[in-house]
Amino acid sequence: MGINDSFERHAGNLVGYSTGPITTVLPDRRHYDLRTFSSGGRIIPWTMLQMELWNYDHFAGKTMLQMEAGDEASGTNEGWTNTTAIGRDSAYRYSNTLRRDVTVGTPQTVTSTFSDDILTDFTGPAYIELILRAFPAQAAAVRLDLANSFIDFTSSPTYAAGQTDSIRFNQSLTSLTTGGNVRFRIDRSLLTNSTLTNLTGIRFRLVAAGTGTMTFIASAMRVVPQTGYTFREIDVNTKTQVLERSVPQSGGSEPASVFGMIYFNSGTPIDTEYYARFNNGVNPVGNDNRLILAFRYSDTDQDHWRVTLSSRSTQSRLSIDHWDGSSLVNVYATPINTNILTANKPYILKVELFGDQIKAGIYNAIGSVIGSLVYETP
Repeated sequence: MGINDSFERHAGNLVGYSTGPITTVLPDRRHYDLRTFSSGGRIIPWTMLQMELWNYDHFAGKTMLQMEAGDEASGTNEGWTNTTAIGRDSAYRYSNTLRRDVTVGTPQTVTSTFSDDILTDFTGPAYIELILRAFPAQAAAVRLDLANSFIDFTSSPTYAAGQTDSIRFNQSLTSLTTGGNVRFRIDRSLLTNSTLTNLTGIRFRLVAAGTGTMTFIASAMRVVPQTGYTFREIDVNTKTQVLERSVPQSGGSEPASVFGMIYFNSGTPIDTEYYARFNNGVNPVGNDNRLILAFRYSDTDQDHWRVTLSSRSTQSRLSIDHWDGSSLVNVYATPINTNILTANKPYILKVELFGDQIKAGIYNAIGSVIGSLVYETP
């Protein structure tokens, strides 16, 4: 969210800047997050585009702090019941998971209530995929009974038979037999009773076989086209419209490759006071999480300022660099081996750029409101 922006034309239109929309730059990323296994609580700031649609009653009674605080993002509470645990999971880089312990002889039913349209933007052939973590092999002492465990998709609040499709786990097009990090996949055409433009609920009916107790761990459920889709390590969560690390499509470990540069369809001001809210996620050992913001960048003139936040288990650093068209020159960097950020905690990176003066700082985030200063450049 940028404020106090100064553009090179009074009307605010841009000349020569890179403003390609993410859907143009990344045309093969089309998917739909059917379930992200969130328990809610993710706060998204309101924008002026939202506020211009409000009437007087919507503004009435709100303080400036409430206006700045934003609101819980739609899609962050999927109405899950009877889970052992749900939400950010430190075992998987704080991506969301659903965990349900299942003991042999005691079946478990786990339900979610949320309305979804999985047809309108996916009129061609599509798959429904569910990523399963640490899934017990069928040779294990305790395992999921694939023939008697189901995923129910419904358009009925009571899971009425005529509006519900019940899919057995052994109907997966990909094998679950060997266990580990695996992907359950079905053809969407198996759903014939529920209304694809109005799914209202999803239910797991879990039965364990063998002896003992197993833990069922699910970490993503997506709808993807059968052709023309390429998985990417970073993508937009369609439930919350937040750019974030993707749960690996194969269910396996995440690649360590650099994601590269993504251009967003937003204004590129000359002068700005800019705020970027982020979650620090996991603090890696031996390498960095990086957030890079470039200012005054254009297609024709690549002379620009760059602010880089690097964060790992032993430190976080802010670096300010200037690119003169041929080389990147460091202007200032904060000290090493200090300013460790807390894992899985929201922060705000603030950048002030006016004329030839630039400054950056890390602040605690209170919802979407800027909190106390953690550290900053001079």
